[in-house]
This record gives sequence, C-alpha cells and structure tokens, in this order.
Amino acid sequence: MNKKLKDINFVDILPESISKDETINAAAKSLDSILDSNSGEELTFKDGELRIVDDSIDNLLIYSRIDELDEDFLAHLAWQFKTPYWNDKLELPDKRKVIKQSIAWHKRRGTPSAVKDVITTVLGTGELIEWWDYPTTDKDYPGEPYHFKVSTEGVVGEDSYSVFFDGIESVKNQRSILDSVITKKTKQEDIYVGVAMHRYSVKTLQAPST
Repeated sequence: MNKKLKDINFVDILPESISKDETINAAAKSLDSILDSNSGEELTFKDGELRIVDDSIDNLLIYSRIDELDEDFLAHLAWQFKTPYWNDKLELPDKRKVIKQSIAWHKRRGTPSAVKDVITTVLGTGELIEWWDYPTTDKDYPGEPYHFKVSTEGVVGEDSYSVFFDGIESVKNQRSILDSVITKKTKQEDIYVGVAMHRYSVKTLQAPST
C-alpha cells in the first residue's frame, strides 16, 4: 500500500543495518518531530520539520492556485503582471479574473476589444459607441475622430465609477478619448390591458478631463 510522506515515520523505515546507530536514529527522529523551544516538550510528527516542508510545497504553486490566494498575494501578482486595470476596490472574484487575463489583455491593449473587456468586467454589461455611431441629435457631443462613449445598464456607483475610468485609461489607445458614460435604467410595469410598458431614464457621466 502506497503511503504519502506525511503518513510515514523515518525511524520505522530505516534499514536494519543502520537502525541501531544512535546518530542515524537521532537524525531520523529529528525529521519526525521537533522540540518546542518554549516548553521543551516534543511535538507530534505532524509538526516535524519534514512535515512542515511537505505542507509548504503547495505554496510554490502560485499560478494554479489563483482562486485560493488571498488579496495581499493577488496584489503582488498584479504588480508582477502589470495588470492593466488593477484596483484595490475591485471585488475579490474580479481581482482573480483580471490577473488570470492579464497576459491576454496586454496583447490586445489599445484595441476596442480591450475596452469592451473593461466594460463587462467592471460594469457587468454595456456597449462601446464609436464616434461615427453617435446619434445625429447629440448636440453636446458630436462625433469626432478617435472619440467614443460607453452606454450601460449596469450600476455605476462611486467606487465602480473610479475603477472604470482608471481601467479605460489603462487599456485604450492613447489617442482615443472617452467622452462620457451613459447609464440607462429600465423599469417594467404591467398595465391592465394585457401588455407591458417600459420606462427608462438616462444619466450621462462626464469622463474626467486628462
């Protein structure tokens, strides 16, 4: 029957030819247990030096354990990968998501695809509107080359607002300019003639000046 390292005692598996040697025996025991420096009491095998090493091996598996790492560790990975729109205000699942996709995003940095990723990651849903698709009735922001807007029905709170604009700035083409974020809220109401009526409000968030 196969045993794992944590399930064996080295004293028990010493060859008979050297098991009686006091030095060898002491060395094997040192791997099985350690002495508590405070109390002087011998600890159980699970606290032995070799067990400590064995239990720490998983800590070397960083990239395959991103879903298990804490936020402090994730922050170090974000620095290492130069994650395009890392922000401490992101929720833990989103932090893990952006780290996993960092390399792929670096390859697409400066493209509309990267901007769309920011929209879906931070706002949950939304649409990238290029300058040539601006409504002709939009007198405040007529379409100009390299300009764009974002339209979303997601919730844009104070924290996500800051994260979103930081994210857009980090991945967009440097010549591109975000004019505004348009948030829409849709409300469905039932009326007594058997149909449904939709109401929505539109709020425009000005992009911060650069």
